[in-house]
Amino acid sequence: MTSAPEAEAFGGGNGSFLSIFKGRNSRNRTEGRVPINCTGGCPSRGAFRNEPLQPIPRDGLAGGVSRVMATIYGACEAARPLNSIEVDSARRNQSYGSYLATDNKKQAMKSSWKKYIPGFKSRDYDVREITNSSQFVQAGPYGAAMRGRVCRSNPGFNVTSSPKTFGYGSGGAMVNGQYNILRCGQASYLKSLSSAQKAYKCGLSPNSQPAITLDCAEFLGAAAIASCKKFHKNQTLDGSGFKFPGGRELSTASMISIAKGGGGSCLTNNPTIGPNSSIQAGDMFAGSSAHSVMISSVGNDPLGIAAAKRRRGGCDSISYGDLNFTMAHSPSHTSLGPINTTARAYARMVTGAGLRQAYPLNKIIAMAITICKRQANGGAQSFMNDSKFSLLRHKSSDPACSYSKKDCPPLTGDECADECGV
Repeated sequence: MTSAPEAEAFGGGNGSFLSIFKGRNSRNRTEGRVPINCTGGCPSRGAFRNEPLQPIPRDGLAGGVSRVMATIYGACEAARPLNSIEVDSARRNQSYGSYLATDNKKQAMKSSWKKYIPGFKSRDYDVREITNSSQFVQAGPYGAAMRGRVCRSNPGFNVTSSPKTFGYGSGGAMVNGQYNILRCGQASYLKSLSSAQKAYKCGLSPNSQPAITLDCAEFLGAAAIASCKKFHKNQTLDGSGFKFPGGRELSTASMISIAKGGGGSCLTNNPTIGPNSSIQAGDMFAGSSAHSVMISSVGNDPLGIAAAKRRRGGCDSISYGDLNFTMAHSPSHTSLGPINTTARAYARMVTGAGLRQAYPLNKIIAMAITICKRQANGGAQSFMNDSKFSLLRHKSSDPACSYSKKDCPPLTGDECADECGV
């Protein structure tokens, strides 16, 4: 059996983009930036110097995450993973609603959780309705970062004041040679759509205010494009979105299916975890009928296996507090949308909200316990996948899995990512 392709690593280090971004973008350098954790008296716009700033590189999936985050939030601060997630749940809940779309008007009138959308034919489709954009943004996890905006971008509207949220089925599309993941936040674009199209393309209800929306798989797809990577050697980008061969839309299920199918796939679902190896920056965890996330950086003992072996409780004692990595995703939970945080911070937020499990971290812990026990019994390597949940790794060493420099499409509005450099 041949070994699994090595995961991409920004600059060749396991810490990936995180350590380099923090190390070279220090708090003392203020040209075009604001200090980390700036909460009061923050400048609304930095004083840019004449010399150009180096962009966030486009050569690694972890760097792609940072480019996407800086682009959609219009702030360099958003490119850094959050160590804590601060959400004013009461105020945020007042500023939006979450509904199940239906074209049955009578059914919708009898229900407080269904929204009538004429012409809508899908089933079990989740839509958001933003009713107070300013409050939604300010009460969210990146409210402080938005107050310290220092980036310049020109997507045709104010990116920083636009809400960012999960949008079921929502993704980007090629527009004028650029991959646009911002369009649902632009009022003129949203007004051009029918009620059903708003749901299909943006995951928004007919009366919702504009919002930048991405679902979980499309967020990972955008990060891949931002780093000039492909998920399939023959994938296409066209006006209807991000597609795999055969016309399959980008989704968590299709990512897993293609990784299992081999052929032209740029993803493998059989990376190995051994005593001297673990998850890496750029790895993706995907549930076939649920959620997908990308690892944006890793620390020492990212799965907590080594620490567990030294404790009295052993492998079974691995918990959320042992996870030492950051992850980027677009979750539907509290309509967070695109976010990049430590695993521990996300677990604290979800369990603090009363949910028993922080998916997919609970699945990752279950896998970590299994791997730990196999290693304790002499197993050298373990595959991180099962029938419904997989660890996917990009075949970054294969040139056919990357866009050439001339063919790599830019993200609309990514001037911000070009100013947040290392």
